[in-house]
Amino acid sequence: MNKNVKELRELTGLSQSQFSKEFNIPIRTLQKWESGDRKPSEYIVELVCESLLYRGLLEPCDVFGKENNDMINETLKTYFGTTVEELNTIDIKEWTASHPNRCALVILNDDGKTAKIVVQTALKGKSAMEQRKNLMFPDNDKFAVISQS
Repeated sequence: MNKNVKELRELTGLSQSQFSKEFNIPIRTLQKWESGDRKPSEYIVELVCESLLYRGLLEPCDVFGKENNDMINETLKTYFGTTVEELNTIDIKEWTASHPNRCALVILNDDGKTAKIVVQTALKGKSAMEQRKNLMFPDNDKFAVISQS
C-alpha cells in the first residue's frame, strides 16, 4: 500500500473533523500527520486503511491502484495470506455435496464447474461472506460464494 493518512481521508470524502471523530484521533494529531510535522506508525495507517475497506468507505482499487489481477493478489495476500496461484482448485458440485454445512468464497474458473477456494466458513456465515466478497471484490464476477443451499 502506498497511501498516507491524508490520501486515505481524501479518498473517503470526509473532512478532518469527521475523520478525526470516526477514528477517535485527536484533530491536532491528524493535522500534524497530514502536514508532515509528524508521521504515524505504519501499522496505524494499515489499520485505518483496513477499517475503511471493511466499513465500505474505500474500495480496494482506491487503495492499491493496480491492475485487477495485481489488486486481487494484493487483497488476497492482505486478508487471507495467500495468492491466486497458491489456492486449491475444487470441483464445485463435489465440494458442495461433501460440505453441506459450509459456504466458501471462491474464484470461478472459466469452465464454470471448478473454482479456487479462498476461504470457507459455517453456512450460517453465508451473508457475512457475501458482504466480505462484495466489499473486497466489487464488480468482479469471477468471485462467488458457494454452498449447498
